[in-house]
Parts: sequence; structure tokens; C-alpha cells
Amino acid sequence: MASSDAAKLNGPARWVVPSLLAIVRRPKEPIGIQAFAAQALGRLRAVEATPDILRLVERGNIGALDAVVMMGPSALSELATANAKSKEDYYAMAIEQVLRDAPKPEEDGAPLVDGLFGDLVGPKESRAATAASSLAFIGEGASSITPSLVKLLGDSRDDRRAFAAWLLGFVARDASAAEAPLRAAAKDKAVSVRLHATTSLLMLGKADASHALVWFFDDVDPDVRRGAAYAVEQVAHKSPAAIGEDVREKLAKLFETDPEPKIRMTVREALVALDKACPQKK
Repeated sequence: MASSDAAKLNGPARWVVPSLLAIVRRPKEPIGIQAFAAQALGRLRAVEATPDILRLVERGNIGALDAVVMMGPSALSELATANAKSKEDYYAMAIEQVLRDAPKPEEDGAPLVDGLFGDLVGPKESRAATAASSLAFIGEGASSITPSLVKLLGDSRDDRRAFAAWLLGFVARDASAAEAPLRAAAKDKAVSVRLHATTSLLMLGKADASHALVWFFDDVDPDVRRGAAYAVEQVAHKSPAAIGEDVREKLAKLFETDPEPKIRMTVREALVALDKACPQKK
């Protein structure tokens, strides 16, 4: 919603908030009516309604959670509390969505970092993946977990080592604290760890890692090739100068020759991002 639209809704239209809250609070109201009222409260940015809407979610009205997401960063604290108490994934997904759309995710998400790291190393793989995405959005606002991520590179589980390698490129403020562990991880037995470690080295401005990225474009696994193309797009947004010309040439060739349409699409997006960040001289 545009800021001007939000301003209009937050003006005269707020007189309906008490009536909408009454609908949300009445236990015998039909679920659909309550969900509609919750959505209206979300559009009005009626932050005071957040606890009541979350109680609706707890009672099984999952659709009402969209209204909390509409509240934006002001709802993050209560979403984090609900996430910590729940075994379900939808609160974690709501946090990720809010951070993705937040104007200042580094600041807004900083208080959630410890809880998100707990999810990252927790027993649920789906929760771990969502937590990793949220921490990436927070970026250097989550720099406090850099030592923990470095330690996680030594975990016995491939997925945890891969998450750690990937996140270090986003959260590490001091490249020197992560460089040596990432260079070691770039030789890991798991291809996902090697790819993410190489990507993070590039995101931290280590241009000498660029040539290593080229090898992933020749992998027989299409997921690895697509992951390498997506990695270029990520690096292009943070440290485009670290991407060598050999990577750009390999991407162009992959766009023409790869048999997988999804890979060619990802390659195209990577090339667009790279050209936008570092236009080629004509």
C-alpha cells in the first residue's frame, strides 16, 4: 500500500477501529467475518489490535495473520513472542515477510536475532530455512552472531554448515573475522557449502574467489547451476566489483545453452542485476 493511501486510512477512517476490534474479540463471530475485520485493522495499521488478531490466529484463524503482517515492523516483537511459543511455522514466515518489506530491516530486526539463530540451529528444518532468510534480510544488523556462524561451519550437518556459509556474507561487518573460515569451507565435502562459502567470500569483496564460482556452472546438478546463477545476483547487489569477467562470460554462455528453462531465467536475472550494478563499456 502506498504511503498516501495509508495516511488516508489512518485519518478519518480510524473511527471504525473500535467496532472492528469488537468483531475480532467476539468469540461467536463467524471466522470469515473476523478475518475480514482483522484485514481491515491491518490496512488501517491499527497496531493496538495486534494482540487480539494474534489470539484469532491461535484459535485457528490463520488467515488473520496477514493482517499482522500489514502492521509492518511494529508487530515484530509480538510475532517473535508468538513464534517462540508455537510449534507451527507460520509466525516465522510472517516475520520473514515483514523483514523483507521493512524499510530498515537492519534496525527493525536486530532485537530478533538471538531468537532467529535459535531457530536456525533448532530441530525443524523448515523453521531453520525461514530463520536463515530472515537473518539475511537483517544483514549486518545480525553481526553479533558472526562468531556463532563461524563455529557452525564445523557442524556435522551439511545443511547447517551451508546456512552458516551463506549467512556470513550477509551479516559479517568485519570480513577478516569470516575470511579464513570461509576459505576453509570453500573446500568442504558438500557442494552446497562450497558454493555458499564462495558466494560469501565474493559478497565480502574477495574478488579472487570469482574464478572458483565458474566451476559451479558446469555441475551436472541443475540445482547447483541455478544456485550459482542466483549467487551472482546476490553478489551483484552487495559487491558487484568482485565478480570477474569470466563469470559474466560463463553466465552468457549458460543462458544460451542450458537445457533447463528455470536455470536460464535465473541466469537472465543475474545478468540483468550484474549489468545494472556494473554496466559493460560499449
